[in-house]
Amino acid sequence: MKYLFLLPYCLTRKGFDIYNILCEEFGKNNVIPASEQPNKYRDTAILGKVTLKLRTINDDFFFNDLICISEKYSENKIVLFPVEERFIQLIYSFIGQYGSRNFVYLLPDQSIFELSRDKKALNQYCYEKKISCPRFYKSSDVMALSFLEHPLIIKPRYGSGSQGIIFINNIEELIKLHDINLDDYVIQERLPDGRDVKGAFFLCKNGQVVASYTHQRVRTYPVDGGVTVYSRFDMNEKAIEAGARVLQELNWTGLAMVELLWDKRDESYKVIEINPRLWGSILLDQFSGAYLLRNYVELSLGCEPVRQDLRKDSEIRWLFPFELMNLVLAKGKISGFWRFGKETCLINITYSSFMRSFMFHLFYYLKAENYKKFLSKWLR
Repeated sequence: MKYLFLLPYCLTRKGFDIYNILCEEFGKNNVIPASEQPNKYRDTAILGKVTLKLRTINDDFFFNDLICISEKYSENKIVLFPVEERFIQLIYSFIGQYGSRNFVYLLPDQSIFELSRDKKALNQYCYEKKISCPRFYKSSDVMALSFLEHPLIIKPRYGSGSQGIIFINNIEELIKLHDINLDDYVIQERLPDGRDVKGAFFLCKNGQVVASYTHQRVRTYPVDGGVTVYSRFDMNEKAIEAGARVLQELNWTGLAMVELLWDKRDESYKVIEINPRLWGSILLDQFSGAYLLRNYVELSLGCEPVRQDLRKDSEIRWLFPFELMNLVLAKGKISGFWRFGKETCLINITYSSFMRSFMFHLFYYLKAENYKKFLSKWLR
């Protein structure tokens, strides 16, 4: 039986890298790229083949499109990839109504998935299980405070990135909370040196870690804290141990990124959040030989995982546009900026041809919503 690989969101920044990795590992003919609105000319220019329609706007469209794909390739097993949380939620709904059909995948129990993406529920879960995490507060406790023992950070329960985050440094600033529904937020102590973020990446099966690695952030855009644009592969054992602790407790199956912060007060990594999906720097996984994505496929197909072949000097850079924007803002003065060796992989460039990469960048950054996002980061 032939195995195929269905990739939704293939024309997003992350999706394009995943598509190129799958083509590199398993061959382009075995990869089924899918998008909301297929376009023959655009898709061929960027991917070298036309995408299939897979709409995630609502359950009915998604179910209809996924059934069509299942029937089109009825003689094949089709591997599904947890690219975005919305897609994963739709998969759970689809399975509930139609079963798994000829699709294979690795996902945690749905209740565990929902807990993991809810920062408030996860913080409370870690606290109850005595897993190292920031101290958290109920909304009633915060509004009753007469003084602050430490600064607070208030984050939306769902979503990623810095959007919607509120910092409270003193009692007077609690007024910022009067106009929001605190039930939609998690309220935590703000840890010292809150920029010392560590990403730990895992592939698990039934709570057992199959493979893992970490990376060290080198540079962000903006430089005073933002999206990571340059990081180095490493194997930080303390961070891996801290991330594995919560995933083992959750009996996790599948891929996950655990975001951790180092707390210098007790010299421990604290669990901040779990991203229960593929991450934006997934290219480094393949390039470094960590092979979490590749082994996700192997385990989904019931095969033994391949051995990691680690290149511990590997690094990843998001050269265009954000690294170049950093260079412009620094007036060209960033030491070693133009040092590119065999140890460096480039987001949306590595594993792609020059022309396909060029066409992707042209398409992606000229889209209205992405252009607006690009400008907002530039003007920040």
